[in-house]
Amino acid sequence: LANNQNRLLRETQTLLEANQSLTKANQTLKELSTLDSLTGLGNKLYNSNKVRDNLRHTESRGGATCVILIRINGIAELEQKYPPRIINELIVGISRRLKGLVRPLDDVSRLTKFTFAVVTHQPDLNLCVGSSFKRILDAINHRAFQTSVGFKEVTVDMSIAAASAKTGLVDADKLISLAEDALKEPVVTRRIHHIHYRSES
Repeated sequence: LANNQNRLLRETQTLLEANQSLTKANQTLKELSTLDSLTGLGNKLYNSNKVRDNLRHTESRGGATCVILIRINGIAELEQKYPPRIINELIVGISRRLKGLVRPLDDVSRLTKFTFAVVTHQPDLNLCVGSSFKRILDAINHRAFQTSVGFKEVTVDMSIAAASAKTGLVDADKLISLAEDALKEPVVTRRIHHIHYRSES
């Protein structure tokens, strides 16, 4: 009986250790994954990598790296009005429309549940302004999205942060942070706010 108990204890311990290993491995895979499972877009890690790559391209070839953030408005109202299934359909609809609105070499990501990012390279910093990308905003705000319960409207806010070799480059995290700061402005002004990084030196 004692031998059986010891064997069961050893097997239980082995199973617990195996389960812990699987949990750690699963977490590692999630951390290394660069895809958003719902939309198939890149995720936050993917976006950071693409901003970093784009900045390197700007450093060597000139032009400007532009980070555009798009955030869905009225989140609390949407979640109160629609079940999660419909919210997901709207998110997928926005992601598909965004992909169709940008150039093939631009990168689209989903950073959070309700925030998307576009990373683009422009030949000049002066092109990284609201008027250059207003068509994206209008295509989302003025065209309803088809869901399983009919067409539903969604509105978004947009911000832009950009950096060029001429005015000074910044690391990827800082540029994304500037875009996030700029995204606070449209809540008040209802305009596309942009920030152009300029080195203090």
